[in-house]
Amino acid sequence: MWLRVGSLQLHLGVVDEAPSAGPGFPHFALYVPTDEFDATIESVRAAGVKMLGEPSSRVDFGTPVRAAFITDPSGNAIELTDVGPLSRA
Repeated sequence: MWLRVGSLQLHLGVVDEAPSAGPGFPHFALYVPTDEFDATIESVRAAGVKMLGEPSSRVDFGTPVRAAFITDPSGNAIELTDVGPLSRA
């Protein structure tokens, strides 16, 4: 369930069992300013960081969202997104 709380989004997942590790799950998200998103993705690629697919775009609650998933050296998934704590809502 995704809820809007003021200008923030709260993403909740209720499951009987935690999903097994796979592309994108479980993960946490890091904010990358929109005007730095493309350059950040290129820097990540140039550094040899593993990408879990290509960056994508979507609209959440009327707000455009850009996101890309990467993995850290331990294999943990991290979402890079341009929607931060003070989103453009």
